[in-house]
Amino acid sequence: MALQFESIISQLGLVQGGEAQVETAAGMQQGRIFRDVELSIGERQGTFDCLELTDVPYALLGVTPMEVLGLEPDLKNRKLRVLPIILSKPISVFYKRSLHIFKQFI
Repeated sequence: MALQFESIISQLGLVQGGEAQVETAAGMQQGRIFRDVELSIGERQGTFDCLELTDVPYALLGVTPMEVLGLEPDLKNRKLRVLPIILSKPISVFYKRSLHIFKQFI
């Protein structure tokens, strides 16, 4: 059963902030960008820009949000594993690097 993303986006009150042409395994797709989406998983939360891909029948969580939230996929058990927070480096360095990389694609 495919998710009804239009309905979910409407219920969440997300506001479109742009569009992007994205290359996926299925080919080029046009996707809407939703800015400043607050995402909470467990006790972790962050604000991200989200990209809607209409030809994908499931929700995807990108690498950058997983890294920022301290999550990793547990493929065997099909769930997200919460990692311990280690503050050995200033977190702003990671955020600046991630934002720079992300902005190249928008």
